[in-house]
This record gives sequence, C-alpha cells and structure tokens, in this order.
Amino acid sequence: MSSQHFPTTIWSLVREADHERTVVRTAALDQLLRQYAPAMVSHLVRRKRIATEHAEDVVQGFIVEKVLEKGLVGKADADRGKFRTLLLTALDRYLVSDFRAAGAQKRGGGRVSSLEGLGAPVADTGEDADAFEVEWSRTLMDQAIARMQDECKTSDRPDVWGVFNDRLLQPTLERTEPPSYDDLVERYAIKTPTQASNLLITGKRMFARTLRSVIADYAGEDEALVQDEMNDLMQILARQGSA
Repeated sequence: MSSQHFPTTIWSLVREADHERTVVRTAALDQLLRQYAPAMVSHLVRRKRIATEHAEDVVQGFIVEKVLEKGLVGKADADRGKFRTLLLTALDRYLVSDFRAAGAQKRGGGRVSSLEGLGAPVADTGEDADAFEVEWSRTLMDQAIARMQDECKTSDRPDVWGVFNDRLLQPTLERTEPPSYDDLVERYAIKTPTQASNLLITGKRMFARTLRSVIADYAGEDEALVQDEMNDLMQILARQGSA
C-alpha cells in the first residue's frame, strides 16, 4: 500500500494506525492527528482554561506519550464508542496526571512539565457545549463547505454556490441579514427572484448531501452510524445557536 493512500473512514485510519508496517502506520497516524489535534487544543483552552501555547504543549506531550509510545490508537474499538470520545477521555486523564507530576517535580526541585506555573485545570461544569465537540463540528462543517464549493466549481454552477453562500451560509455564520432575492438576481445575473429561490433550495440539498458524505468519511457506510453522527452534529450546533 502506498504511503500516499488514506482510507475513507476514521475507523479504517485507526486500524491502519496500528498496522505492522511502519510506513502505513505513520501515514495513518499523521492523518488522524492532523484531524483531531485542533479539537483537542480547543478543548483545553475553552473548557480547561489553559493558555493556547500551553495547551499545544500538553497535546504534543499527549500525542508522544500516549498515542505514539503507549499505542493508544491500538486500544480503540468501534463497538465500544466513538474514536473521538476515547481521545478526549484519555486527554483529560493525561492532563490531570501531567498536572500532578508537575506539582510533584516542582516540590522536589526536579524538572517540571509543560504545566509549570499553571493553576489546576478547571473541571467541566456541563454548562456549555463541550469545546472539543464544538471544534469537531466546525471541522465537519468546514470540510462540507469546501467540498460543496469545489463541486459547484467543477460542475460550473457558481450561481448555486453564490446564492447558497450569500443568502444562507454567510448570514448564518456572521449573524447578519441576508440579501434580498432581488439583490441576488442582479448579483448573479439570474432571471427572476423565483429562480434565485429555487437555486437556494438546490444549494441546501447539495449541502445536506455533501455534509452527509463528509460524516460518512468518518463513520463509515453504516447508515445508522452516519445518522447517529448527524444527530450529534445537529445537537451540538443547536446548543451553540442557543448559547
């Protein structure tokens, strides 16, 4: 298998990250960590109140000590829950362990860890949507947006992307008023406001299909798992919208 090949699902990546061949294992681990590291850092910054540079150090230490040296990925099991849940649980435990080790080393005059000078990590209160899940939802949405934009470009449908982006996507992200259909008619040389409205419907359907395909890249082809992830995503976004 080429080192440039990446499986189509997260669990395929997880299996390859525990592969006996170094080149396969390294490529899969690199892909996994690039996808999950930003969410782990965000979790530490937003929920544990750790400064960004320290959070990055903690995640780096976690990756080296737990993921690489102790083979955390090899312990993952799709039948026992989501891979990101395993990562988050292990990260929180590592954070507590690292904080305790830092305190012990400081009292003993030894070298302290990356948490030197920090207060104890703040415990989760359950009041807000977990930052890890929020960052994860952003990752999925960003990938779906980029994929839809590429599809509109390759299929020569700038009108679909333009109406979807201007009328729905940007106003939602920026919490601004959407332009009128009359404005969109002029902006994209569309014949009528009704046609602009129909283009928005087309864009919504395309985005829903694209988002589902992105989620399937992580959850696999099992429709029940894909729907479960879709439901999780909708709940996360709903919590954020009401925050």
